[in-house]
Amino acid sequence: LREVNEFYKRDLSEIEGLDNLQNPKGVIKNAQFRACEIYNTERTFFLTQGATTGILASMKAVIRPGDRILIARNCHKSVLSGVIVAGCDVDWLMPDTDNEISSNWGIYGKIDPEKLEHQLKLNDYRAFIMTSPTYEGIVSDIEAISKICRQYNTYLIVDEAHGALFNFSDSFPKTAIEQGADFSVHSLHKNAGAINQCALLHMSKECRNIDPDLVQKAVNLFQTTSPSYPMISIIEETINFLNSKAVSYTHLTLPTKRIV
Repeated sequence: LREVNEFYKRDLSEIEGLDNLQNPKGVIKNAQFRACEIYNTERTFFLTQGATTGILASMKAVIRPGDRILIARNCHKSVLSGVIVAGCDVDWLMPDTDNEISSNWGIYGKIDPEKLEHQLKLNDYRAFIMTSPTYEGIVSDIEAISKICRQYNTYLIVDEAHGALFNFSDSFPKTAIEQGADFSVHSLHKNAGAINQCALLHMSKECRNIDPDLVQKAVNLFQTTSPSYPMISIIEETINFLNSKAVSYTHLTLPTKRIV
């Protein structure tokens, strides 16, 4: 009961001194700037309605009506909603299925960079959207993929919802942003300990010709004007905790044949 009461004490809104998530200028701006330093991004946006908001916002910020985009076929359904909102044309790229894991377990494998480059040669794509890691833990070679996308002037948006811990241990793969993606999303509630719907949208320092303020406006299109301030504080506290010395990942025992 004490914890419930404490939650309600923090359940405030956009009043003086508490800043505004849609136009942060004070404590929220400082918290997001701190997150930028931790994640080494141009901008990191706090999301109180899940990574879906980040997918929709990044697509809206990058894609113009009538653009053609390429999407990996194992995308999250939020990407399909983004296609409707952006008003774009879509081609699909199949992940690898010709491997032992796919044969034994019936799941999609990695994105093949060579297949991606072959497809990018066929059309002028505004963006490529993919998932890494997948729900099953498959991690693609984002570094190779990002170089190819940059070569063909195609924005790379990575649904990295299940990779929220990648920043904080060398035992994990490098993050999509570290490997050259223009945008990525993290679900802090999936495996980082935050409550449901706590998430992040990251914009890379290398993202070309996209104004961060435009991305903020895109986020505002999809995020409620009455965000939960307890959730905002939980996002900040979760990031700070993950980045603190209090967290140790040395106990992790990864499989000898990691799925990558």
